[in-house]
Amino acid sequence: FSLVRNFDRPYMATSIQDFWKRWHISLTSWLTDYVYTPLTRQRRFKIKFYTMMLAGLFVTFVVSGIWHGAQWTFVIWGVLHGTYIVTSLLLQKQRNGFVRWIGLTKYPTLHRAVKIATTFLLVCFAYIWFRANSVADGLYITTHLYTGWTSPKDGIKEQVGRDQPNFLLALLGIAVVVTAEILLGQKDKLRALLDRAWIRWGLYYAGATSIMVLGVLHTQQQFLYFRF
Repeated sequence: FSLVRNFDRPYMATSIQDFWKRWHISLTSWLTDYVYTPLTRQRRFKIKFYTMMLAGLFVTFVVSGIWHGAQWTFVIWGVLHGTYIVTSLLLQKQRNGFVRWIGLTKYPTLHRAVKIATTFLLVCFAYIWFRANSVADGLYITTHLYTGWTSPKDGIKEQVGRDQPNFLLALLGIAVVVTAEILLGQKDKLRALLDRAWIRWGLYYAGATSIMVLGVLHTQQQFLYFRF
């Protein structure tokens, strides 16, 4: 089976545009083909192409929000992402000029890290609305972001202490993914490694066991997309 790569390290994206090239690629491609492209190619309204492009992007993200569910929280999530992208394109020259003015372009690695962190924060802010049960809940959370904070040490201790086994599993998962990313960059070594039957079959059994432990034993949790 040859499957489309549906996610490509989206949380390493350096912009919202880059994020949507990496996140849910099949959905993004469908929305591009059946919503964005027809909107920008219409001839009924005589509008400059750039303006139509920006409007098309905004409408496409609103439709993306509605696709997830007929609820205002999803619409707001789509509006936020549409606003992110349109604003980013409109202010691109100003942003580039500001980055040059503060001298950040002299440090490419730091500049990239800042862009990744900024994109991640914007995406996480939009997630508040995606996961909120109602508009009232979303408003409450966004207006109380700076309240109830404990020290980082106490916060980590509280979260890890509640569910230490799952926390350790998460760390193991991160280690596996990072290792896989490194090996994918060295395909010859990876191929030689997988040619060893005991390693290949060990990975098969580990994968099957993980599916049983993390899937079958947690059937009380409803599959997320059943909500949509």
